[in-house]
Amino acid sequence: MRLLMFSVLLFAGCSYLSEEPADFYSYSKDGDLWRVPLLEPFEIVSATNSDMNDWFLIVEHPVISGPDFKLSGDEFQFSELTNVGIKDSIIVLENTNQYWPKLSGSYSGLLIVNTKTSELLIYSKEHHQSAIDSTFKELEITEIVMHDWRPLKDRFLEKQELPSDWKK
Repeated sequence: MRLLMFSVLLFAGCSYLSEEPADFYSYSKDGDLWRVPLLEPFEIVSATNSDMNDWFLIVEHPVISGPDFKLSGDEFQFSELTNVGIKDSIIVLENTNQYWPKLSGSYSGLLIVNTKTSELLIYSKEHHQSAIDSTFKELEITEIVMHDWRPLKDRFLEKQELPSDWKK
């Protein structure tokens, strides 16, 4: 009987260890981090999921540019999200409070991520509207559905469902 029980436990353990990792778009928690996938490998993460301002897009060693923006360090974080949109290979994020040292203050920001090139373009919505328009034209984005961040996040955490207009 002990041999049978040991065999069952051993088989179950081996089965568990050999499982394939989950699809990038199918899970809401990775270790200690809560997550909402955008376009692979980009995701928005939170260590606590306790506050709307605890969610971040984090990019290590980014290729990032934008008028009046200067990256300090090897990591870029975009937080205090309000809206998220995806069109083809382009991710667009809006936030309420991006600090702009060259503009001497905090302003609503817009971040465009080109997943084909891994290039990030960042703009102050208050100061750079013509540059935003020009970038959208250059990327041939004439229309993009922007989703309110809170319900999008809540729906993914509860049901692992992303907006139907997002294509993987």
